[in-house]
Amino acid sequence: PWALRMLQERGAAGGGGGSVGGVHQRHHRRGGPGGGPDPGDNSAGGNHKRRRPGSRTAASSRLFRLFAFTAFVAFGATVALVTLDSDKALGWLSSPRHVYNPAPTGNSTPPPSLTAPTELVRHGFAWSRDRQFVAVDRYIVNIEGVRKVAVLGDGTIPLFLKADYAIARFTCSMGSHTDKPARVVMMRGHKPLQQHYNTQKKYPFSTNGDNFKSMIIYCSIPVDDGLAESAPPLILKSSKDDSFYLSISTPFVITGEEGAPLGLKTYGAKPPAGALRSDASEYRLVLCLCPMYNIKSSRWLVEYLEYHRAAGVTHVHLYSHDSPDGQPLKTVLSAYSRQGFVTTHDWSSDASQGFTNDATYEHAKWSAQTDCLLRSRGVADFVLFLDIDEVAFGDVHAAGGQGRLGNALRECHQRHLKTSKTVLGCSFNSHTVTSIFTKLTSEEQQAHEARGSLMLEKFDYEESEPLCPYNCRCRNEGAQTIANHCRKFHYGRQKYIVYTGDVELSPAVMWTHAIWRDYGLADKGMHILPDHVLHCRHYQGHWYINDQKINTVNERRAALPGGLLKLVEDRIKADSTVNQVYHDYPGSGYLDWITPVDRPLQYHHKKKSDPVPSPHFDMPGAIRKYVCSPEEAQAQEQRIKVRFKEWWSHSACPDQVWMETFPALISHLAPDKPLNILDIGCNKGYTSADFFDLVHPSGNFNAKTLHNAINQVAREKNTEYKRACGACGDCTRAPSKDRTTKMPVNVHCFEPSPATFEMLNNVKAKLDIEQKSSGKAIWHIHNKGLHNSSGILAWHSACQNAVGDELCTIVNEKTPGAIKVPVVTVDDFARSSIKEGELIHMLKIDAEGLDPAVLKGSVEVLRDHRAVYVMFEFNPGLRDKKPPYGMWGVDPGLTKLLEVTTWLDNLSYDCYLDSRVDGPKGINAPPLYRINGNCIRSDPRIFGWSNVICASRAYAEVAQSLLDLSVLVGKAGSWE
Repeated sequence: PWALRMLQERGAAGGGGGSVGGVHQRHHRRGGPGGGPDPGDNSAGGNHKRRRPGSRTAASSRLFRLFAFTAFVAFGATVALVTLDSDKALGWLSSPRHVYNPAPTGNSTPPPSLTAPTELVRHGFAWSRDRQFVAVDRYIVNIEGVRKVAVLGDGTIPLFLKADYAIARFTCSMGSHTDKPARVVMMRGHKPLQQHYNTQKKYPFSTNGDNFKSMIIYCSIPVDDGLAESAPPLILKSSKDDSFYLSISTPFVITGEEGAPLGLKTYGAKPPAGALRSDASEYRLVLCLCPMYNIKSSRWLVEYLEYHRAAGVTHVHLYSHDSPDGQPLKTVLSAYSRQGFVTTHDWSSDASQGFTNDATYEHAKWSAQTDCLLRSRGVADFVLFLDIDEVAFGDVHAAGGQGRLGNALRECHQRHLKTSKTVLGCSFNSHTVTSIFTKLTSEEQQAHEARGSLMLEKFDYEESEPLCPYNCRCRNEGAQTIANHCRKFHYGRQKYIVYTGDVELSPAVMWTHAIWRDYGLADKGMHILPDHVLHCRHYQGHWYINDQKINTVNERRAALPGGLLKLVEDRIKADSTVNQVYHDYPGSGYLDWITPVDRPLQYHHKKKSDPVPSPHFDMPGAIRKYVCSPEEAQAQEQRIKVRFKEWWSHSACPDQVWMETFPALISHLAPDKPLNILDIGCNKGYTSADFFDLVHPSGNFNAKTLHNAINQVAREKNTEYKRACGACGDCTRAPSKDRTTKMPVNVHCFEPSPATFEMLNNVKAKLDIEQKSSGKAIWHIHNKGLHNSSGILAWHSACQNAVGDELCTIVNEKTPGAIKVPVVTVDDFARSSIKEGELIHMLKIDAEGLDPAVLKGSVEVLRDHRAVYVMFEFNPGLRDKKPPYGMWGVDPGLTKLLEVTTWLDNLSYDCYLDSRVDGPKGINAPPLYRINGNCIRSDPRIFGWSNVICASRAYAEVAQSLLDLSVLVGKAGSWE
């Protein structure tokens, strides 16, 4: 209201105020969609020349505990008031690079910010009278309980500069408060401030390179509710004269307070300060998407937003330099705005009256980043800074990882607390992706259009060894310098996250690749996350195109998690508006701003969803076998040797990370038929409980309810069951958080022990799962064993009376006390009890060393690919030189691990050692270790029990999901 009233008054008076109109010339760089280059960084596309960056120095006088956070606000800012003396127009205004051509003074035409769609955030963009400075917006910032007036701005303003701080030579006035002192917080660089803030340059704003003029201005004006609501104009003017004058009248952006407009509604409950989250998924993460430009379609934007939402982003601030009023972009952004997931900021040159042009370092990126961080302070836990050409890739090693970002946030938060709040954020590496530039053949183009695959799949391959970017100071230097400097600073291409949950920390201006451009200072205030915890994929192929190295890049496969991609597809379909716009846009297979180039065959990677035949069967939707290179095999064998030397092997009680994606991956396999789980060696039933909890949690059958029922039965029987919690502490597993999945499922529990069989039936009666699931989840309990032939076999006497005794195994029929128990093969059981056309979604085998025999009795099921997953145990008996268990290493035939996995490989199953992910410090410990495909060349020396998980290559997404969890090291292998 203040802005509108003053605009009308000034326009009526014919004065020099108002938002001036005029002719707008749009001169974009070719290529990049946003977040373009730092010195020499051409990450946004285009054929830019390389520029040598300024030197990096690690010197810093002291660590400023400066930090920028704030609460989210979404409201329409009104208008920037400008007084322009046309006789003193600056030369830079007429530059062809600039997009703003000032109209004569006195033009009272309302600016676009007053007539734009309401879902857009419009910023103040108030210009100084001399056109040397722009105030992006004004804020009320709550720091340590004190409310302060702040202005975010950029440009040349009266300052007295010292090496590492600036003194304001201007004052602040607002309402009855006149000529109050101002304090200025500048961006911290690696040079003295006088060099970064060079007032002699022709262009007055922050530009590419080390010309830093973004700042936060604090005014010593007391703030009360009345002042915040009335919001009179804030005037900045030079102390001694009127050579500098700026007035900004837009409403305040109120930050860091519970009452911040729409903040709690958008982000959810305010995060508790200080304490670590018990669940990493509880962290609230805001994605600050740096200014986007040259976006012509919405297809990539939809995938990008949905992927990061699946990875853990809870809200996005999107700064759009392109006009958001055109279709289909407007439709998509409106849809996400209605969902409360995206806040779109009008960052166009029209809205900013020429400030956000390509001369102000990629459309005023630093101002956008700092504004986003201010708006998120105290409401979100973290902010993540990315460009539209960067895809964040989270932890795939830890339980709960699966490419999600929560574990990285928790590690960063933990480091912040442990360092007495001196670590303010965390940086992470950037991995180069070049496959986005590969020109498809006509056949590949047709296959892409027919398949409708995600463009995200192009990020499945990355450089195996980083080529140092041009802004890294690594080329032509010694190997030790490269190792120490570039590895430490992520090859000059890191991005970062910032902790925003603590309002005691003061705001600062954000740089592109770190909180501070001074790397010495950044090293003290930022923790570097390992690549496997968090990194981003960045398509930087133009660097290599310019240097004619695009076809010399060594690539390795590092696929984005299949579970996340499945979520992306599902969420696109879930919103009818988004789905229609996404699919109406023709899928060319390329991003709009990328010009593909011809590349050799080795860069034409097959996608996991390509329907390619296997050497062993011809089935639509199959994936080929991945074969490790000699370098990968050598590294894999060494890792297994070090990792599994303990007697318990890290695989006896694995984390089973792969189970997290099980429901999503199997839900579309024969969706009109029930799931079938074969739990062979059921024992106390914890595997059955885990799968019920995954696919039909409303039946309330999970590890905890099972444990309670077992103890209740024991009390009624006046007995105590050994290892009632399971051999691996199974009863401690928390129930699934997803209580909505309701897949029809039959779990067949095979238990040869009569005593255990009786206990399981008593437990089943107490759980009453069929009643609770309305007959959709059924637990079938069979007093049978499984073997390589059907019949009657002798079993150890322990089977008769002891519940869950692991001595219950097949013995010689002449063994004293042996009992007779029927056995059946998997094939015979499937023919009699699994309906034609139904799959066995999990074939789990825990047969106390008789697992090879059970597998032999499953040959038809495996050959026909009716079993999607196969899980079995292995024990070579190396502990204390004891003999092998059961059949392992004793009987001829399938008695060694590689013999079994090679046999399964010939049936088109990929197998992996399942593992824990909390391994010895300093050792790369992925969740799975690939066995077949020449990834190990001799039987591993594993001490103790180990678990093996396999998947049929007939189901590409399932097989791919396991391969994704097996992080291979070395030169990439091949697909056969």
